[in-house]
Amino acid sequence: MSTAEHGLPSNPYNAHAWLIGEPAIGEGTWIGAFTLIDGRGGLRIGRGCDISSGAHILTHSSARRCVSERRYTRVDEKPTVIEDHVFVGEHATVLMGCRVGHHSIVAAASVLLEDTVIPPYSLVAGVPARVIRSIREDVARLMTESTGERAVPVSTTSADSAAAHRLPISTRGLSASRKRVFTGTARPPALSTRRSART
Repeated sequence: MSTAEHGLPSNPYNAHAWLIGEPAIGEGTWIGAFTLIDGRGGLRIGRGCDISSGAHILTHSSARRCVSERRYTRVDEKPTVIEDHVFVGEHATVLMGCRVGHHSIVAAASVLLEDTVIPPYSLVAGVPARVIRSIREDVARLMTESTGERAVPVSTTSADSAAAHRLPISTRGLSASRKRVFTGTARPPALSTRRSART
């Protein structure tokens, strides 16, 4: 299906993403298909971010106008900021007024409520989303050590490239084959089905 057939305005990121207004998007940021990137109320997405398929990043809401039977005449707007090197998982929603700190992961299907502020180096998940833990040490380790694993290739129909994203987590008590959590749209290598002698 061509851009003309599906009716979305063209953008330099993904033919199947819907960009509204003029969001400021940093160098090296990747945006997946079926995303809504709403720049109407002021949106800044930093450098090197990955916005996974189906994610919605919003800067406006018509909720008050709707429930007031249009007596409240405005569409509310608040700027939203996604700082550098943030991974937004599949089908996550970031509502207007949010700020997500750099080097953070927003887990798939999470919902960040209006005006949520996430500190840098956070793993965020849930509905409503909350900080699960800091990933500062994990990021430092990723930047200084090789994981020794081969990335899983991802096929894509856009000009953008995609890769599997890996985040080391606490491995205490886990077998070697279960020492990583995988995020993103790529299928991780198959985990061993053998059970540990301790289990």
